Parts: sequence; C-alpha cells; structure tokens
Amino acid sequence: MPRGNSKKGTPARGQGVKRRRMADPKRKEQPIASVVNPRSSGESVIDFSSDPGPSQTSTGTESNIFNENIQFSQSLPCLEESLFDQIGCYVPMKLKDKIWKHEFIDLNLLIKSPRELANFPDHEGDLVVKGGHMRIESLPCRAIPNIHTWTSAFMIYMSILLEKQSSLAQELLKYMRDIRFAANKSHGWGTYDEQFRLRKAQRPQSSWAVINQDLWSFYITTAMRDQGQSNESKVGFSSQSEPLHSFRQSSGQQNVQQPRTCNAYNTKGKRCNFNPCRFKHGCSACGGQHPAYFFMVAIILWGSELRNKKVLFHIDNEGAVHIINKKSSKSSDVMILVRRLVLETLHHNILIKADHVPVVPFPEPSTKCISDTNSNSEPSMDSITEESARLFSDSLAGNTWKSYSRARSVLDSFQLLYTLDKVWPVPVEQLVQFIAYLSLKHFSPATVRLYISGISFSHKERNLEDTTKNFVVSKMLEGLHRNHPQRDNRAPVTLPLLRQITDALPSICSSTYESLLFKSSFILAFFAMLRVSEFTTKNKSDSSTEALQLSDVVVSDCQLKINIKKSKTDQRGYSTFIVINKYRDNANICPVLTLKKYLAARPAVSGCYHLFMHFDGSPLTRYQLSAMLRKSVNFCNIPNPNLLKSHSFRIGAATEASKRGINDETIKKWGRWSSGAFERYIRIPW
Repeated sequence: MPRGNSKKGTPARGQGVKRRRMADPKRKEQPIASVVNPRSSGESVIDFSSDPGPSQTSTGTESNIFNENIQFSQSLPCLEESLFDQIGCYVPMKLKDKIWKHEFIDLNLLIKSPRELANFPDHEGDLVVKGGHMRIESLPCRAIPNIHTWTSAFMIYMSILLEKQSSLAQELLKYMRDIRFAANKSHGWGTYDEQFRLRKAQRPQSSWAVINQDLWSFYITTAMRDQGQSNESKVGFSSQSEPLHSFRQSSGQQNVQQPRTCNAYNTKGKRCNFNPCRFKHGCSACGGQHPAYFFMVAIILWGSELRNKKVLFHIDNEGAVHIINKKSSKSSDVMILVRRLVLETLHHNILIKADHVPVVPFPEPSTKCISDTNSNSEPSMDSITEESARLFSDSLAGNTWKSYSRARSVLDSFQLLYTLDKVWPVPVEQLVQFIAYLSLKHFSPATVRLYISGISFSHKERNLEDTTKNFVVSKMLEGLHRNHPQRDNRAPVTLPLLRQITDALPSICSSTYESLLFKSSFILAFFAMLRVSEFTTKNKSDSSTEALQLSDVVVSDCQLKINIKKSKTDQRGYSTFIVINKYRDNANICPVLTLKKYLAARPAVSGCYHLFMHFDGSPLTRYQLSAMLRKSVNFCNIPNPNLLKSHSFRIGAATEASKRGINDETIKKWGRWSSGAFERYIRIPW
C-alpha cells in the first residue's frame, strides 16, 4: 500500500470501515486504549495497544510503536530460603522504601515465600471498568490468621526498619509486646494494629511505645461488636472468638428484638424532651423501667475518690451485670454508655466488676402487718453498722489514718521478710525486733514512735492487750531518742527579716496584685501565728473550707479579727477568734493596713471564697507560698536560705513574743498550742 497523506481508502475497504491513521514522524502514535487521569492513588494507569485485525496491514512504523508499549521479562531462577540469610533479605526494595518512609503496608506481604516475592507484581488487584476507564482496584488487606503469624511478619518489618533507624529497637519491642498482650485479651488486636500503623503513617514522629488510649479502649477493652456487623473476616479477628452476649428476653421465640429504647432516657437520667416519645422509655440493656445510667453517674461523681481502687456493684439485673463485666453489648445505645464508662475508669485507674444479687420478693400485704407499717421507719441493721463504722472513722484525722495504715503495712512487710507469724496481739519479741529493724533502716525516732502508736491503736481497735506498752518496748523507744537526738533547725522569721523579704516581692512577682497577695499572706502568717494549712490549700482544685475564707476576716481601722474554724488542735471545729491590733512600729508590715490594701484590690470571683486567691480566682497553695518565700530569701541574699521554711513565720512570732516578755500561757493561747510543744518554737534569732 503506497504511503501518503490522502484520506481516500482503497477499493478493498467499503464505506463505513474505520481507516487507519498514518504514522507521522513528528508525532508519536498514541495507544488506542490509553487510560489517563487516574482518579486516586490506589488506581493504576494501564496502556493497551490494539491488535490489528485481519483486514489491517502492519507497517514497519507501527511495529516499532507496538514494541515500545510491550515489556518483555526474562524468567530467572529464584532464591530459595536459607537459615543463614538475613531476615527480610527477600523483601523487594520498593517495600523496604515504604517501610523506611513509615508508610502503611500490608504485613501479609512480608510473610510470602521468596519465590512469591520475586514474582510479586507492583500492582495487584481486580481489573474493572468504571466511567469508561479501565483500572486496577487494589485488593483489601487479608486477615492475619493468628498472633503467631503476625509476630513473624512484624519481626521482618522490624528488621527492615532497624537497618536505617536502629534507635527504634526498644519502641518496636514494646509495641510487639503490647500487641501480643492484647491478643490474649481481645479479638480486636488486629484492628488495633492496623489503625495504629495507619496513624503512624500520618504522624511518623509519634512513638511506637505509647499506647493509643482511644484505640485501646475501643478495640481491646470494650471488644466492641455492633449488632449489624457482618460475619466477614477482618484483620486480626479470629473465627474462634467467643460471640458477645445478646441481651434479649426469650418469649418462646428466638431472635425477637425488643423495641428500640430512647437514648435520652438512658443517657440523661429520665429526661426526654419529646412528649410523647416514639421510643420506649426503658433500660436499653434489659428493657426494664429504669435507665441504664446510674452506674455512669456513680463513676463520674465519685471517680476521683475511687481512684486506684476496685469497685464491686451489687445489681439485681443480670443483663446489666453482664454488660459491666464484659464491657460490651450488641446494642449501639448501650455501647454509648459502655464506652464512656470505660474511658472514665481508665482515666481514674478504677477496676469495676458487678455481682448479681437475687431479688427477694416482698410478702403479700395482709391485715396483720397493717398496724406495723411504722416499724419501717426504724434504721436497718446494715445502716447501723455503716453508721458505727463512719463514726469510728471520724474519730481521727485523715492524715493520722494514713500514718497508722502505713505502720501496719511496714509491720506486715517486716514479718513477711523474716517469715514471722502474723498474729494479734503482736508478740513483744516481734515488737522489739521491729524497733531494732527500723533503727537499722535509719528511720527517725519520731517516725518509729508514730508507727508504734499506730500498732497500739490497732490493738485497741481489736479489743486486744496492748503489747506496745511493755516496759522493754518503752525503754527501746527512749534509747532510740537518746542515740538519735533530733533538733528542729528551721530558722525564725524576725521582724527585720519580714520587712526585708516583703520589700523584695515587687521585684520578683509577676504583677502588683501578686506582690500584694504574697505580702499580706506573709505578714498575716507572722502576726496571727498561722499554720500553713490554716490559710493555704493543698492544690488549686482543693475546695475544702478549712483554709481561711473571706467571711472569716473582719477589718476595722485599728484592728483585725480572724475566725479560725478548724485547726490541728481543734479537730472538732469549735473555732478560735483572734484579734490583731495595728502594728504602729512599722506601717510597711502592719497587718491591718496591708490586709486592707489587699482586700481593696482582691477581685470578686464567683464561686471563690478563699481569703487569699490569685487574680484568676485560684486559691493560694502551700507550694506557691513556699516557692515565693524561697525566691524572696534568695533575692535578699540571706545566709543559710534553706533554713527558712513556711513554718518559720510561726516560729518567728513565738520567738518575738517571748523576747517582748509575753508569758507562756498567753503565747500558748495565741498560737493555739494544746501542750508544751510551743517551747520548741522559741529560738534565739540568728
């Protein structure tokens, strides 16, 4: 056939037959079935060159174009696996590059044989035609059958990654341990691994060793499986997993689902805004006439008090018991509560369990018991027992209970260490050995005496003979004090020193208000001989009213009145009133004038009633007071700054009163001492 640019066909072709385009040396032939503009990164572009039909004649130019679109591969022998080869040496370089870039890969690819990896194509999937375009859609990730297979694959993954980033070894080992631990607890371990690595690909700088709490609670702790979930296999979900319990009441027919319950009724405690509501107002777990809500309320309200504890719920509903113990349900409404419950318990480190309590039916009413209806107003024996325990617990301060509990714990450890019998009353021989043990462990005499007091209290609590009063025990405690005399080396804050550290506050505080806040607290702590716990809080969230409140202070022109509602020597809260007159020797440290200025600058913050508070409404804490005192002392270059503590104000006031000739009884009354301990506070100023 002659070449040329003529558009006329040959006589052999009839009309309507598509003519072949001639080759143009300036223009490269495009394949007929070329697919362009891929829609997503998961789609591959395929170029097909059409095979000329029997009526078409191939030319030399067309043959060259055809050969450019065909790739010929040579079949080579494959490496066989050997024990002496390095882990992951058969993995193609393209997969290794993805691993080094922290991209997500299917771990199934890593456990293929060397022959399969050698012949593994770059793109594997289903060939489909959509929208007039032909593409390859990637196949979904296949399920890893068990944790052993996953471990083998992840070891290869880890070996490849450590070739470039050896510092990640500990993180990867920790991650592998977490997944293996999760596999023993829940069937959702595979999904957790998949989702974790997907997020790792998005945030490569994140750590392998840190557990994703949201994913862990969702896939491991709750072991969630929705009611409409299909039975198709998912990554890491074993077919041998135990099915979750279905909360349906059997009524002679199986698979009869209860009417759908109102979500607001179950999650908001019987508060539903729709009247009438098209959903059933009942428990979404069992259908009973109560919302599945009160367990959540208990954890939310008292979660901080139940921190690091085990809680056992006694419930008469078997369905609710199963939900709490399994942390799962087929009902999507119930799972809303379960997920919130799990997150709250994880936040406060609370272990919750539920125990079924059978319901005791009430007897039928009769004419006999009508006259005895008033007997129900009497407290039950359980209430009496709880009240007696509460009253006994309130007999001591909270810190005292902690110290006594610590004493019993140390005694138990001592008995366990030396295989001694744990009996009550504690034998005198054991007490003697226990005191000697504490002395060799360099416990202070005051701590040893406190521990013996706690053991003595335990004897009295059990109505047993108090062996701590034994003559030998008492003399050993006396000998301990003589061999290890302790001296309170805290220095007093004198009046000149008080003036010096308060004058330094404007230079170290962040604002004028902060300077006035700490100045008034320093001066009031000195002149009122306040303990730190009487005017500061433990932390910012402490809402107790033991610290001085705004209503406890009354300021006039000449004096200051303070009401201390509770103190170390006034545990019953009888209150003590203190009147402080104006200090005329130095107006700069006068408590009346200083507190007047502070109260004038103090903002009115709703809900904050503490006397000393920051401008944002947060109360003054003990740590903040000590930190600011330390900064002031260092700023003034005071010698031996470590000897000045927050209690030095109280020591300095007692010392100053003694220097001015105030009698001991008056000092004892001013400082609210109930014993002769005040004598240790009177020091010679340094």
